[in-house]
Amino acid sequence: MHDQVSPAADTPPHPGKKELSKGGVLTRTVLGYGFESYDFTAFAIFAPFFATQFFHPDDQVAATLSALLVFALGFIARPIGALFFGWFADQRGRRAAMVLALFLSAGGSLMIGLMPTYGAVGLISAVLLTVARLMQGFGHGGESGGAYSYLAEVAPSNRRGLWGATVQMSAISGIFVATLMGAAMTSILGTEALQNWAWRIPFIIGGLLGFFGLYLRTNLHESEAFEAQKAVAAKARTHATTVPVRDSYLVRMWQHRKNIMRVIGLSVGLTVFNYSYAVSGTARAITVEKADPEVALWAGLAAQALYMILLPIWGLLSDRWGRRPSFLITGLGLAVVAFPLANLMGPTFWQIFLPIFIALFFLGAAIAADPAYFAELFPTNVRATGVGFPYAFAISLFGGTAPLIATWLGVNDLGWVFTTYCMALALTTALVAWFSPETNGRNLRD
Repeated sequence: MHDQVSPAADTPPHPGKKELSKGGVLTRTVLGYGFESYDFTAFAIFAPFFATQFFHPDDQVAATLSALLVFALGFIARPIGALFFGWFADQRGRRAAMVLALFLSAGGSLMIGLMPTYGAVGLISAVLLTVARLMQGFGHGGESGGAYSYLAEVAPSNRRGLWGATVQMSAISGIFVATLMGAAMTSILGTEALQNWAWRIPFIIGGLLGFFGLYLRTNLHESEAFEAQKAVAAKARTHATTVPVRDSYLVRMWQHRKNIMRVIGLSVGLTVFNYSYAVSGTARAITVEKADPEVALWAGLAAQALYMILLPIWGLLSDRWGRRPSFLITGLGLAVVAFPLANLMGPTFWQIFLPIFIALFFLGAAIAADPAYFAELFPTNVRATGVGFPYAFAISLFGGTAPLIATWLGVNDLGWVFTTYCMALALTTALVAWFSPETNGRNLRD
């Protein structure tokens, strides 16, 4: 790591251009992140309603499974998107990458809301749905690297944890709004209307909101850290006749392979608990514990609402005591409560709310700190890729598979196997955090 400030960083990045306030930068960035989270999540929530519109309508179960398979493809596209957009953000800029990623995600959502059904075009509808989902996954995969790097670079050095926590709070709010919309539309319009036509509404709304977020992001200025690094790189090229092999992008990434593996290790415990409780905890209560869907849904929403309040508090604490303690609290805390939470889960409101909220309480410490921590581990010229790709890889491999594994083991009375698996991953996160450096306050203009 290089902690010295480049002289180029002292010059205004956009002379003559009116700069947004810090609050304006934060708002425009996190709103786009929240809109993208909504678009990505709405697919899973409304899949049971629109499944027969895109796959053979005579078999509801097969159609739903087909739709969920398409949903899973989005997780495969995420690390690919993270790799591409990480490179793009490190070469072309954070703002350009965030704009393009949000364009793909919003475009995929609007495409789903407007596309023809199986009854109109046959199997072409399934192909179009798959393309739209891949667009969402590709774009969503590129969001973390660009947004985490950008906010860490523009945030005050003593408030990076808080700023990063607002990004995570925005992501949870996207999941919350999509879930709330599903509950409200089911109660107001009924299942039949949702299956026939109303399922289009959340996707059209999501697409329009995404394009509004796109407009907001086009007015963002580039981070000074990236502008300074870009100026230094341009000056080096003007004085060099050839590009040294050691300066190639892949070589630079290889030089930081230890921190890439560190991000994966720090993420595995977070992602498996996040997808087991925050994302699919209510679904597991309905499927395994036979809870009433309405009770489970509102219990999950209540836990998520409190979680959003906790995140900025955890972010401020990470600015005060450092990033490593936050990850140690999460890893060790989740390992300790893993079995009690699994045994507590049941069909009543409190048996659903309490295990989800307790899991999210411990999870919040590291979730709030990880945007700042991951960004602080890498230099500017590889930061977006270094953050985005290993994070998306961990989510796809350990998070995307968690709901399926948990449900399958649960219905086969092997829930303890999944709980042991979760506890092992939480301990892995704690162990990696223990042997990782503290980065709080590190100068990011390198």
